Amino acid sequence: MARLRIANHIKIVRLSAFSVVYSGMNIKEINIKSLVVENVDMRDYPDFCDAFFSYAETVDGRELSDAEVESLTLDNPELVLEAAHQSLY
Repeated sequence: MARLRIANHIKIVRLSAFSVVYSGMNIKEINIKSLVVENVDMRDYPDFCDAFFSYAETVDGRELSDAEVESLTLDNPELVLEAAHQSLY
């Protein structure tokens, strides 16, 4: 289990090696392998506060809209941080 920040409250979601359930306006299961994180600057290590998701897909292959990707980024800073650290390897 992982906790993702949703709006002004915490929503417990299921996290596996392949997907994460994200609850925005609709619950979507995001393909973790599709996440693209940008603006990972080593001068900002270990916080990477400027990093953001630029692309994501649902597990059924639907590309998230720009607004959905922005919402995913803003609502889940710990997921962005984890993805930023993983992008270094």
